[in-house]
Amino acid sequence: MTRDTARTKQSRERMRMMDVPFWDYGFGNNRQIGSAIFPLVGTPDPDAVRERVRRLMDWTPRFGQMVEESRGRIRAPFWAADPHFDFDRHFHHVRLDGLGMGEFFERYSRRYEVPLDKRRPLWEVWYYTGVEGGSVLAFKMHHSMYDGLSFVAMSHILSDTPPSIEDARRKLEKASARSPQAIKPDRSRTTRWTNLVSTAREKLTEIREHGESLWPQPLGDERQISVASLPMGKIRGIQARTGSSLTAIYQTFWSMALEVMHGSMPDELAVSLPMSMRHLTTPTHPLDLDSRQTSTPLAIPFHISDPVRRLGVVHERLNEVKNLRESIYRSALIAERLPRQVLHRAVLAKIKLTNMISSSVPGPKKPLTVLGEQITDLFLHTGPVPHNPLAVVFTSYADRLSVVLTADPILVPWVAKMPTEAATALDALDAATS
Repeated sequence: MTRDTARTKQSRERMRMMDVPFWDYGFGNNRQIGSAIFPLVGTPDPDAVRERVRRLMDWTPRFGQMVEESRGRIRAPFWAADPHFDFDRHFHHVRLDGLGMGEFFERYSRRYEVPLDKRRPLWEVWYYTGVEGGSVLAFKMHHSMYDGLSFVAMSHILSDTPPSIEDARRKLEKASARSPQAIKPDRSRTTRWTNLVSTAREKLTEIREHGESLWPQPLGDERQISVASLPMGKIRGIQARTGSSLTAIYQTFWSMALEVMHGSMPDELAVSLPMSMRHLTTPTHPLDLDSRQTSTPLAIPFHISDPVRRLGVVHERLNEVKNLRESIYRSALIAERLPRQVLHRAVLAKIKLTNMISSSVPGPKKPLTVLGEQITDLFLHTGPVPHNPLAVVFTSYADRLSVVLTADPILVPWVAKMPTEAATALDALDAATS
C-alpha cells in the first residue's frame, strides 16, 4: 500500500454553497452519488490504468480531501486534506468472467447502491476487466464534488491526448486575476430581495400548476441503472430540419417514451432540469470538481400529442429557462448568506415539486483512447432524490448519445425496459419531422 499524503497537503477550502445541499441531504436513501462509466474496447494493464487515474491528482487536491464540518453547521463545511489518505483504498481492480454489458450494469447497480464513506474522500474508481471482450473504468463520486462537465473534463485528462496542465494553470491564474467571481449579488438590499422574491414566486407558481407528485413515496435502498446508446446523426438530422436545440430533442423523445412506459400522464409535468453555473464563476483548481450547479423546473406539455408541436413548445420553454439562468444564479449567491438549515429546507421543498431529474451534458466530439484502447461510449449518471425516483442523463460522445437511467426499481418498475422505448421514441420523432 502506498501513502500519498504528500499530495494532499493543501489548506482548507470552504465548500461552495451551491454544493452544500448535496452534502447535507445526500446520504442514506437520498445518497447523491453519480458515475462516469467508460467502456474500453480492449483491456489495458491494471497497473497502467491505476497510474493513469493517479494523473488526476495533479489537477486538483479534491481527490485527497475529505469534508470537515463547520462549527454549528451554520456556514458551509470545508474541504480538508485527509491525513490518512491512501490511493489504494480508492482504486479497485475487479476481474469478471466475460460479462455482457447488460449483465455488467446489473452488477454495477449493486455496487452503486453501496454508500460512500463520508469520513474519507468522496470517490472510488472500479476497473473491471472481462466485460464485452474489453474492460470498463467506472468513477463513483459524491455530487458535492462533481457535475457532468467535471466527468467530461476527466475523460480528456485520462485520455492519451490530455490537455496541458501548465496551460490550464496559466488560464486559471489569468481568470482569477481578472475577477474572483464573474457575477456578484446586487448590493442594493431592496433590489436584491425584490429579485429573489420575484424569481422564487415565478418558479413556485409555475411548478404548482402541474399537480401532485407522481411518486410521493420515500426512496428505498435499491437502485437500477439502465443504458441506451443512440445515433447522434439521427438527432442532428432532427435538429437541422426543425431548428430545435439538442436538449429540446432529448427532452421530447424522452417524454414520448415516458408516456408509453408510465401510462396516463397529467397535461403537464414538471421535471427538474440541472443547470451548470460554471460560465458565471471562476474555478478554484485546473480540474474543477465543485458542482456549481442549480436546477429549475421545466414543464413538459404532455397534453400536446403531436411530436413536432411538442418539440416546438419544449424548445421555447428551454429558451425561457436559459434567459433566467443569470437571475437564478444571483438568487443562489443571495442564498449563500442564509444559514444552511434554511437553505436545506428550501431545497427539499423545491425538490418535492418536481417529478424526475432530466439532464444533458455535451461530451467529447471525437473518440478518445486510454492506453491505446478506444472509449466506446461515455455513460454518465446521477442519483435520484425524494419525489424524483427517476433520473436520466443524456451525454453526447462522438457519433453517439448515451441515455442513462438511474431509478428506485420499486417505485419505477419499468426502468429496465425504458432504454428500448427511448430508441423507439427517437425513431418516431425522426419520422414525424422528416
